[in-house]
Amino acid sequence: MIEVVFSNDFHAAFKRGLPALAAMWAAKDRGAIVLDGGDFLGEAFFTHYRGTGSAEALQDRLFDALCPGNHGFEESCRSPRAVCCNLWEEGRQVCAPYRLFDRQGARVAVTAVLGEEAFGAIPTGHRRGFTVSAPAAALAVLLPRLREMSDCLIVVSHCGFAEDEKLARAVPGLSFVLSAHCHSARFFSSMSGAVIAKAPEYGAGYGRALLDAKGGIDVSIFATVEYDGTAVGHPQLQAIGADLAELEAEADRLLGAHDPRFYSLVQNRDAYVSALATALSASCDGARLVVGRYGFRILPKQPQLRVEALYDLFPFENRLVRIGLTDQVTAALREIEHHPDYLVVAAGATPSPFLVTTDYLALNVLGLPEQTLQPFETMRDRLGSILVAA
Repeated sequence: MIEVVFSNDFHAAFKRGLPALAAMWAAKDRGAIVLDGGDFLGEAFFTHYRGTGSAEALQDRLFDALCPGNHGFEESCRSPRAVCCNLWEEGRQVCAPYRLFDRQGARVAVTAVLGEEAFGAIPTGHRRGFTVSAPAAALAVLLPRLREMSDCLIVVSHCGFAEDEKLARAVPGLSFVLSAHCHSARFFSSMSGAVIAKAPEYGAGYGRALLDAKGGIDVSIFATVEYDGTAVGHPQLQAIGADLAELEAEADRLLGAHDPRFYSLVQNRDAYVSALATALSASCDGARLVVGRYGFRILPKQPQLRVEALYDLFPFENRLVRIGLTDQVTAALREIEHHPDYLVVAAGATPSPFLVTTDYLALNVLGLPEQTLQPFETMRDRLGSILVAA
């Protein structure tokens, strides 16, 4: 049997996920093929506080093949382990379209695809000059060749679980798809003869598959205990363990008391986000504000806020932008003001001539030209000034 272990959507969750990584390293040591479905990097707190160098090195050493995800896109693309058959830059493929591995007298082919929606979620400045082709079309061209060259075929997909089920219906003959991107509550599916599987996100576990050259696939999903800070678990994880020790000190730095206006609403997520959006609007002179309801995470009920809480609440690197309320902007607002995914508020009694939102929403949801944006502060810095009581 050929052993394959895999992760996806790890998001640099090293504080939680060292035990999962240690288990994957142990599998690698015994000859397993180690794969990642994308978004191994990109968690804001770790990236902001100098963790990227050792995290990139770990990514390159641990995985035999990885699919670039929308988080940590640039770092993943330049990894020597990156694989993707539908990512292009100026007419050339950015990554190797596939990799071949010899195990137990059989040859295993691994290819990967990046979903079109996931590609659109990459910040515009990071994906400028890149394009993706339709995953199903790219696979339809490549797979006949890979089937001739291999005994087992694995497709790593950063498209999302539901999209991977569509992919299995659209591309005949898929046998094993490793899924990533959507953070679905499902971990396993069988669709049109293909086994689709994903691992727990944020370092909470990993997946393992046993393959045989006759097409048999036995998949297991493992949850791991949370890292307790006492032991790294594998010599190859020492550098990350040292980084974590430094990060913990900064993460624990006290910001101040959780403003009672918000602290009392922590257990009501919708009310918390609505109150926060109104306060954000008021802090921007009452300008109309657009935020994504689900861009904010859920905070534990903490009477005192520390640095890490801001990264837990809003893990993205988005900047706030100020935009004049032109006819184009007003029309774009009208399209989304009743959409359940977005919250549009205005704290001022007098209509403001400006809209405030994040650079990501302005470009990717409102469809506004980049040159019209006026960035003025990170969302996280503004949140910190609002959430901590004076």
